[in-house]
Amino acid sequence: MNNMMAFVKKRWPLMVSILVILVALPVGWFVSNKLNSGIQQRQEAAANNLMTRLDGLRVTYELPAPVDGMEPVENSGVPHQRLTEFYREQQQAQNERLSEATEAIVAFNRKDRGVLVEGLFPKQPEDDSEAQLLRLRMQDMLIPGDGESAYERLLSDIGATTPPDPQRVLDTLNDTRARLFERESAQSGASEPDDDELEAITQELVAQRVSLYARPAQERSIYLSLDQFPVGSPFDVAPAFPRQAVSGSPSHGRTFLWQFDYWFAQDILGFLKEANSRGGELLPIVDAPIKRVLRIQGEPLRLDRAGDDEFADAVDPGPEAMNELFEPRFYSSPSGRDADWLNQLYDIRKVRLSLIVDSQRISDIIDAAARYNLMTVVDLDISAVNVWNHLDLGYYYGQDHVVQLDLDLELVYLRAWTAPLMPDSVRLELGLEAHPEPEPDDEFGQDSGPG
Repeated sequence: MNNMMAFVKKRWPLMVSILVILVALPVGWFVSNKLNSGIQQRQEAAANNLMTRLDGLRVTYELPAPVDGMEPVENSGVPHQRLTEFYREQQQAQNERLSEATEAIVAFNRKDRGVLVEGLFPKQPEDDSEAQLLRLRMQDMLIPGDGESAYERLLSDIGATTPPDPQRVLDTLNDTRARLFERESAQSGASEPDDDELEAITQELVAQRVSLYARPAQERSIYLSLDQFPVGSPFDVAPAFPRQAVSGSPSHGRTFLWQFDYWFAQDILGFLKEANSRGGELLPIVDAPIKRVLRIQGEPLRLDRAGDDEFADAVDPGPEAMNELFEPRFYSSPSGRDADWLNQLYDIRKVRLSLIVDSQRISDIIDAAARYNLMTVVDLDISAVNVWNHLDLGYYYGQDHVVQLDLDLELVYLRAWTAPLMPDSVRLELGLEAHPEPEPDDEFGQDSGPG
């Protein structure tokens, strides 16, 4: 014991150091644990606070569906620069594609068409005599008679023709008959041909008659004349054009309806030309799918009140395409479009065509409508044809089996190009605002000029 105490007394600093170390280790561990726990709690609280704030900053990235029926692309989360840039670039690219598609469809619908008389639409000259002169010029361009009117040129462009003149055919056959009688008389010495000779003469005359009828069918593309177009006011029928000068001077509104109906006629005849062409070349009647047009009967542009000069006040413009979807109206048309329902995007024109066609190529005819413009076949009827009755009238269709095809067509006219050309009277009738008045260059409404 004494030896132990002596050992401790001699080495007490060492022993104290060992004791301190032994006590310090558990105490340090305990204190460190408490400190770490406090720091961890504070850090967790700070992190939770930051996460709460970030959750409040969550955004939803969305790329809208370009067309109805497609699903939009969505992504919800915290803002991220790369994600933001990605959606911005995609939205910009989509907008550019939609803009290009819109321009293309408007150009397809318009087909580089302008107006018949420059300076008349949308606003006619303020000088009454100058405005009247332009309206009369428009009327003169439409009245047929010299082969150079607007509608006559349309017929020429699609290779339209009519059967040979019956009197000329009769005169030709009589001349041939007289020559044949003279020939048989000279050969037989008899004053009258016998039954066999008479039968041979008859067969030759029949063949010549068919040949005379077949000639235009081999040279031209379709049987059609202005007689197949409806007759009447543009407020009642379509496509409408004057057959003779109207009393007085036509109104500004009437001349525009003539212009719109001329575009309508261009599309109708353009469709016929598309159907009867192969490789850009018109086919002759004997080879063409559409042989003859029996009737063209369209509906006038939808106006609330059929005025001639002064139209009524503004009407409900209908839904705006950019803000709301158009509810389809299938009870009105198989397409869901209603010609009597105004909207701010387009106008609907309807027409019924009665045609003589090759029964084997009806599907080609329907396809041609969609290829040519914004046309939809909404109904059709097929009926039999007695070709011999038609041949008696001079209509030769070749060897194809033909039927009568009655087609109901809907044509869409985008207001992106028609509305800027409409006079104010027509715009108000269609629910559009009048054209804005030009702003004056100074407070007196006149150009003050330089200096």
